[in-house]
Amino acid sequence: MTQFLRRHLALRLALVCASLIAGVAVFFLSRPVFRSRALVRLDEAGSAEQIRAVVRELTQPAVLERTASRLGTRVPMSELRTSYLFDIAARPVSGREIEVEVRAFSKAWAEQWVDALVKECIDFRRVRQRKERADAIRALNRDMEESAGKIGDAGGMKFAATDKPGLARQLAALHELRDPARKIAPLTKRIAELAPVHADLRNPEITMVRKLEIISVIEKTEGVPAWESIEEQRKSLAELLAAIQFTSLAPDVMALALADPLEELERKLQLEFDTDFRRFDADYRNLIDQKTALEAQAAQPASPAEAALELRLGHLAQRIEQVGAIVGGDGGEPKFAGMLEISDRPVSPNLLKIALFSLLGGGALALGVPLLVERFPRGGVKVSQLESSLGLPALGSIPAIENAPPRKPLLTATDDETLPPLGEVFRGIRARLLADGAAPRTLMITSAFPGEGKTTVAANLALAFAESGVRTLIIDTDQRRGRLHRLFGYRPTPGLGDVLAGAMSAEEAIRATPHENLYVLNAGNIPAPDGPTLASEAFAKTVAQLSGALDLLIFDAPPVLGLDATAALALHADFTLIVISPGKKSAQAAPAAIAALRERGAKVRGFVLTKVATTLVG
Repeated sequence: MTQFLRRHLALRLALVCASLIAGVAVFFLSRPVFRSRALVRLDEAGSAEQIRAVVRELTQPAVLERTASRLGTRVPMSELRTSYLFDIAARPVSGREIEVEVRAFSKAWAEQWVDALVKECIDFRRVRQRKERADAIRALNRDMEESAGKIGDAGGMKFAATDKPGLARQLAALHELRDPARKIAPLTKRIAELAPVHADLRNPEITMVRKLEIISVIEKTEGVPAWESIEEQRKSLAELLAAIQFTSLAPDVMALALADPLEELERKLQLEFDTDFRRFDADYRNLIDQKTALEAQAAQPASPAEAALELRLGHLAQRIEQVGAIVGGDGGEPKFAGMLEISDRPVSPNLLKIALFSLLGGGALALGVPLLVERFPRGGVKVSQLESSLGLPALGSIPAIENAPPRKPLLTATDDETLPPLGEVFRGIRARLLADGAAPRTLMITSAFPGEGKTTVAANLALAFAESGVRTLIIDTDQRRGRLHRLFGYRPTPGLGDVLAGAMSAEEAIRATPHENLYVLNAGNIPAPDGPTLASEAFAKTVAQLSGALDLLIFDAPPVLGLDATAALALHADFTLIVISPGKKSAQAAPAAIAALRERGAKVRGFVLTKVATTLVG
């Protein structure tokens, strides 16, 4: 436990300090908030539901926006909450009283808000009630028009009432339209008026002209009827004929000349009368038929359709009665009853609370974050999990070194107390490689991707073998991105590329190191595109020559994935060791890399996990 506390002391202090700094920043960056409490009283006691309805009205966004506008700020609700009004809450305290608490970014708003809020709530309620009233009247007009269509004969009615009396008159007119008994009375009266007229028109003792006059009066004919001009012509001829007969001037001849025109005019008059009488008679009999049908309909029981229409009209009457009750239908009207409390100083931000919460938060982080670091180390992959998934033994785990000395194999820095004792780690890897009793003559060290630490592992493992008296040569076979020379502080050339190209012998390219029994062959010059590769005969001869002269060759190989040369290089190695960093990408790619090596016949001896926390092992 003591070691755990010491290991994460700096992290704990940093977290507590960061929490305090964040608290100070919150205090200085937060806007001051003023608090007030006020009382709203209803002019009459209401039910619990009515009280809750008023509470909802006092806090609904539309009323809040109107209140802000009354105080001189016209902004949407989102900006109102972030820039002007921090919070508002309302709660009933009795059957007639509601307490409203306001937190605003200015003292003036905190003091004036509730009074303005109540006034806007009343105005908003009235506007809403007027709208509800208008909507109800429009709906009733529409429904009455639809009901008139079901009656079948609306008599040209227009449904456009604007108040309750107008709606009532329209409904009464609908009742008259659908009531047969109400239609019979005017029909009976009209038939009684037309019956003597009909008898006179059939009386042969009444002249045809008089009959035509009666029809014109009854039908209220506009303009001069056509029969009057015919009657004037007939009357003129008749008077002329009478005068000729009176003077005895050739009466026979003149009478004979006027007889035909006079007879033609009388025939036209008869035709006019016959036409008008047939029309009048048809109208008269139609009235009688309508009365008879209505009397029969009134005598019959109501049909289902008529019963449904009657019920519909009853519902319309109920809704018309409710139109007048819409205003004031929400219970008592709220009134501002005065302030209960108003803060002279801001209630937020509170320095004491912020400091307390910062300390508590920093303490929680100081306790929890190191535990998470221990429980979930970087990469999140454990050695036992990799052994199970890859089917290979773990030969060692290399801790993450944040301040590794540059240009040196890590084993040379074991005298630095700030670094872990890595020498024992690589000696343990060496021991596991030799555990089966067969010492390898050639060993390849590779990884799935670049940057996983294979060069560091190769150099330190070579140093571990050299310490045990094994003459060891480490060869940088990554001819394009080789980094082995940097670790030992050498130039990249000469090296393997120069040997394969025939520019010099292997003995000339090999360099001795300050460490006994340890030699290095750098990558050398990059070979030409058509030059010898690691799969060439020249490389095979070089490996055979060096293997006969030294005890152990260690190949610092390129990454496996994406390069075919690494798989070819594995054919020259007795064992292959793959380096894996604990990141998810590397752990997921490791199976593919191992499969590619085994397809070329490589003997993968195990893996080394690098850049991990000490708790990752296990």
